Amino acid sequence: MSTSAEPAFEFGFLLQINEEAALGAALNDYLASRSYLAGFSPSQADQKAFALLRRPPDSRLVHALRWYRHVAALQLDTNPESSPKGKRVQPPWSPPAGTDIPRLHLYNSLTRAKELFVPQQGNKVTWYSCGPTVYDASHMGHARSYISFDILRRILRDYFKYDVLYCMNITDIDDKIIKRARQNFLLDQYKEKQPQSAQILQDVLSAREPFKAHLAATADPDKKQMLERLDAAVSVALQPVQTAMEGNAADEVVQPLAQVLLENSKDLLADWLDKQFGSQVTENSIFFNLPKFWEEEYHKDMEALNVQPPDVLTRVSEYVPEIVEFVSKVISNGYGYESNGSVYFDTSKFDASTQHSYAKLVPEAVGDQKALQEGEGDLSISADRLSEKKSPNDFALWKASKPGEPSWDSPWGKGRPGWHIECSAMAGTILGESMDIHGGGFDLRFPHHDNELAQSEAFFENDHWVRYFLHTGHLTIAGCKMSKSLKNFITIKDALAKNTARQLRLAFLMHSWKDTLDYSSNTMESAVQYEKFMNEFFLNVKDILRAPTDITGRFEKWEAAEVELNDSFYNRKSAVHEALCDNVDTRTAMEEMRLLVGQSNSYIASRKNAKLRPNRMLMESIACYLTSMLKIFGAVEESASIGFPVGGQNANIDLESTVMPYLSVLSDFRADVRKIAREQKVTALLQLCDVVRDDTLPELGVRLEDHEGLPTVVKLVDRETLMKEREEKKKMEVRQRCRCYCVVLLCRCCCVCVLVSVFWCRCYCVGVIVSVLLCPCCCVGVVVSCYCVVLLCPCCCVGVVVLVLCLCFGVGVIVSVLLCRCCCVGVVVSVLLCRCCCVGAVVSVLLCRCCCCCVGVIVSVLLCRCCCVGAVVSVLLCRCCCVGAVVSVLLCRCCCCCVGVIVSVLLCRCCCVGVVVSVLLCLCCCVGAVVSVLLCRCCCVGVVVSVAWCQTPELHVPQQFVP
Repeated sequence: MSTSAEPAFEFGFLLQINEEAALGAALNDYLASRSYLAGFSPSQADQKAFALLRRPPDSRLVHALRWYRHVAALQLDTNPESSPKGKRVQPPWSPPAGTDIPRLHLYNSLTRAKELFVPQQGNKVTWYSCGPTVYDASHMGHARSYISFDILRRILRDYFKYDVLYCMNITDIDDKIIKRARQNFLLDQYKEKQPQSAQILQDVLSAREPFKAHLAATADPDKKQMLERLDAAVSVALQPVQTAMEGNAADEVVQPLAQVLLENSKDLLADWLDKQFGSQVTENSIFFNLPKFWEEEYHKDMEALNVQPPDVLTRVSEYVPEIVEFVSKVISNGYGYESNGSVYFDTSKFDASTQHSYAKLVPEAVGDQKALQEGEGDLSISADRLSEKKSPNDFALWKASKPGEPSWDSPWGKGRPGWHIECSAMAGTILGESMDIHGGGFDLRFPHHDNELAQSEAFFENDHWVRYFLHTGHLTIAGCKMSKSLKNFITIKDALAKNTARQLRLAFLMHSWKDTLDYSSNTMESAVQYEKFMNEFFLNVKDILRAPTDITGRFEKWEAAEVELNDSFYNRKSAVHEALCDNVDTRTAMEEMRLLVGQSNSYIASRKNAKLRPNRMLMESIACYLTSMLKIFGAVEESASIGFPVGGQNANIDLESTVMPYLSVLSDFRADVRKIAREQKVTALLQLCDVVRDDTLPELGVRLEDHEGLPTVVKLVDRETLMKEREEKKKMEVRQRCRCYCVVLLCRCCCVCVLVSVFWCRCYCVGVIVSVLLCPCCCVGVVVSCYCVVLLCPCCCVGVVVLVLCLCFGVGVIVSVLLCRCCCVGVVVSVLLCRCCCVGAVVSVLLCRCCCCCVGVIVSVLLCRCCCVGAVVSVLLCRCCCVGAVVSVLLCRCCCCCVGVIVSVLLCRCCCVGVVVSVLLCLCCCVGAVVSVLLCRCCCVGVVVSVAWCQTPELHVPQQFVP
């Protein structure tokens, strides 16, 4: 063959062969060692040889036959009469119509609409985010912003593949920091002087007067509620001290009460001390030590939350020279003015400029003096400071320092930066005259971000300092905004004590980043269930992939089920992409991922029901995609290939790949043992296999799942999760086995209601014991109990404690026995027995429940004998929590001695604000039963009591329970 008229081969000797069969054979031998398909048109020699052959060569002559067919096809192409299209050429190609590709849109606070995201410089994205003001512990309100921005940053960088430069500031110079540092310093000095009780009382009363005035003048409902809580705590602590001092109580009685008063009043006392002595503070180190400490705590919290650190971190204290230069240029551009050593931004002049506009984000808030004063800071809203401004809307760029405040040199004298100028100067230094994204919390829009925009555009003389403003939504607790200033917050450390960082992140992912998120048990439970749902799928896929197979066996034929699931897989991926393009809608993306897992689970179940293995390549593709998305969202650590890594967030080794081969061997061995035990009916061996599955391996974080007719599934799960599952399983078994062992006691109150009490005890692994304690009261005050009851309690690590409740009848003996179950330390049982005499007696028994608390448990019991006049029962309960002990004192008065008193106390739970105690008192007298409910709300000491009484006639005692 040739592309020209030159012959491709020397066919001369072939053309002399006349016999067609011989010609074919000779041609085949000749072509066997030569290239005969070169070029796109036949040569003259090809055409002559082709003409000698009347039909295609024999099929055994492979080369000749191939040559013949090729030349025949070319002959048709070169013959115009052989084809209606003329010379054969490639037909024209038309591209597919295609569909529109979604592009990223972000909700821009500058327009209050979703805008197409277009970076200013190609693929590079410059981003500045407002960081924390470090004067206290970071709380979940902060986590709302920082986790949300971490998610957005990861998605822009890892999903949309933008080159993101992320800059964040630390505000370590601020009115709040200065005020808190001084208050802490002055309060510590006050405590070091060890004031006497009378002095503490006097100072608290003095501090309370301006506090009460401030409370009365406060209009904001949230702040007012916070101040009322503080005042209530002070009131509760104040009354016992005043009562003790009026009664001339001994100093050892008064001093502890005064210390409690000091602790409850520390906030208003510290504020009172600061107003009196704050200007005299000369210890400048306190203004740097406080923010340094809390910045370190902030970084620890962010690391615990798996929030990536910023590319650039700026501190205000390190940028004071740049801030001074920034302020000077704003003045030279005509938008700032100096007044009494301070510098203010002229909002009126700026807004009058044709190039500029003030309050781009919230124009309707201009003139809101409350918001403007909050932006200026508590130390900068005095009458003399406000009078320095040309307009109430002007804000401070530089503040002249007063006594008791840190200061730096400037052209206008000793001073410090204003709050808003900090971000402008630092962001401008790092990111230049215009940035792509600026982020912060929703409550920073006005005045902080609007003032940032104004002073920055005044400095750079442009109108586009920020292209896209992103604001995260609030985080609320039961509908109330979480805030440090309102003392209504849950610290990040407290939140992490209840849920993992992954669960917190999943909760945020399941809500829109710009909308309000309510932090509640329901919100977190949804996140926990989502994590569990996804994790079970990953564990199932890992089990599928562990099935032994050769390389070719990995590729299996797709049936209709696989095609359907794969179509759904691609549809779900497309939906996830559309959701992320739509203002990074992680909520919809997470739901689409959940639907994909649900469809995959249905496919796996259908294959298992048919005793078939699911398609491993398809399952691996889906699991890898989901894992990659969760990695992008920051919910999976980088080391995991499929699913959540085993061993916790900070695991440094691939635990799964290390131990799984050994667990597979163990699982196979156990399966063989079970098979033999079933065949030979060795029940004991089967029980041992169950013990390995239900008790031994869960302690090591291993779950075995037996499926009839299929191999046992091996899964690595967190030990804590398996322990909870085991406890729930045991509780379910107890409930199922105890249904026919329940005893129901009816207490009929003629005009009130019917009380039903059900007591049952079936100890797992011990036996069935039904425990019933009857305490019915008749009109003459006889206390009746069961004959003899044995209660068995299994303790986790110690063993079984047996208690016996003795027989009581007539006017005889009341026996009280309380049992303690202990988790880690041991069992301590405290039992006190008392025989009732003719005048009656009351026995108080307190249980000591040991836990892993660092300070231990203190239990105090006070016993009181009832005399003919009456009885007073005093019970002192103390439960230690991580912050110390809370004491509540409950009083019960008995007006009829001959019938006795039964007291049941329900111990309170401590919260961050105070203690709520519920007590149920049952007082039996000759006219019937009186039930009273005493509610007590305590703040460290003292009792506030509200009593409701209800009289009822005699109680009915079922005859079968009367001895």
